[in-house]
Amino acid sequence: RPGRPVQEAVMAGCCARVGPLAKMLLDSPHGEEMLAIKSGEAARLVEEGNAKIAAIWTEWLDGEAAAGRVVLPDANAAAVAEAIIAGQFGQKTIARSFQDYLDRVGVFAGLMAQALSP
Repeated sequence: RPGRPVQEAVMAGCCARVGPLAKMLLDSPHGEEMLAIKSGEAARLVEEGNAKIAAIWTEWLDGEAAAGRVVLPDANAAAVAEAIIAGQFGQKTIARSFQDYLDRVGVFAGLMAQALSP
């Protein structure tokens, strides 16, 4: 949503991506194993999903930059979008539970907001 505070937007965007399935996986004793499965058809689906999500982030970042609400390094919204996706993924890989993930994404969102602030 245009005009939303950057920290809130990054947090909401990251949380929208994970949903209830991530909660079940992150709170499961075998969740880490299931999250690591990225071969065959699953790998293709993950790649396609990431491309769609990157496009959404890129469009939002370009709009926010045009409105003067964020500053993009080298005016490269696509690179920032990929960094957000990678950062979110990194939080998921080290989280010990869904709540731990949410806490970590909160820190990550704050850092992204600081880095993108005009």
